[in-house]
Amino acid sequence: MRSQIITSLCIVWMMFQCATGQSQTALPYFSGFDNSAEKAGWTEYRLGADGLNEWSYSMSFAFSDPECLRHGYPVGGTELTDDWFVSPEFDFTAGAMIDSLRYSFTGFGTPMSGDTIGVYLLNGSPDPADATLITMLYSFTDSIYINDGVWRKTVPIDIPATTGQSYLAFRYSTVVNWLDTKIDNVSISGEPVGTNSALLSNEVILAYPNPSQNYISLKMIDNLSITSLQLVDLQGRVVRNFETDQNILAIDGLAFGHYVLKIATDRGQVNKKIIVK
Repeated sequence: MRSQIITSLCIVWMMFQCATGQSQTALPYFSGFDNSAEKAGWTEYRLGADGLNEWSYSMSFAFSDPECLRHGYPVGGTELTDDWFVSPEFDFTAGAMIDSLRYSFTGFGTPMSGDTIGVYLLNGSPDPADATLITMLYSFTDSIYINDGVWRKTVPIDIPATTGQSYLAFRYSTVVNWLDTKIDNVSISGEPVGTNSALLSNEVILAYPNPSQNYISLKMIDNLSITSLQLVDLQGRVVRNFETDQNILAIDGLAFGHYVLKIATDRGQVNKKIIVK
C-alpha cells in the first residue's frame, strides 16, 4: 500500500511539473557544448540523405575549449543533406533573444541557391518534420558567410513571442557544396530585442532610395547606437540580417514586394517600410 501511495505521489508530481512548465529549460541559457549539462536535450534530426558527415561535437579549434558543434561537408554526396540540430524545449511565450552565438566557416565552397545554414525557431515539436511552425531567425547563407576559419559573433537575434513547445535549431542543408560549419557559445536571454524600449519615430533614421532594387542606405538624424538590423517580410519572417555597423544594406536577390526593416537601437526601436522593386 505504501509503495502504491509513493508511486501515485510521484506520478502526480511529474504531472505537476509538466503542467507548470518545469520540464522546460530555464532562461537565461548558455551552451558551449563543452560538457554533459550543456549538451543535455540537444538532438539531431536528419531529413535528407544519411550522408557521411552530420552534426557532431568537435574538439578541433573550438571557440571555447574543449568542444564546439560542427557539421562537415557531404563527402561525395549526390543527394540532399538536410540535418537539424535541435535544442531542449524553451518557453518563449513572452519572446526572448539570442544575445549572441559564435560561428566559423571553412571549406572551398560558398552557399549557392538551395543551400541553407541558419538558425530556426520550431514550434509544436522538436522534429522539423512534425513542427507546426518553422521560422528562420538568422541566415548565414548571404554576405555573412566567410569561409576563412575565423570565429565571429552574431548580432542579437530576436525570438518572437511563441506559445506552446518551442525549440531553437541549427539547420545544415546542401547537396554537394563543400561547406564546413562550426557553432559555439550560444547565449539566450529572456528579454526580446526592444524590450523596455520605446518605439521611436521612423524619422530619426532615413532609409533611401526607397523603393530600391539593390541597396538601401541608412542615415541617422539623431545620435543613436544600432544594436540589431533585420529585414522581415509581411509574415514576420526574417529574410536578411545585417551587421550593426553597416550603413549600406544589400537587398539584391530579394523577391519584389514590401518588407519592414527593424532597427533596434540603444534608445528604442525604429521600423522602416521598405519596397523592393
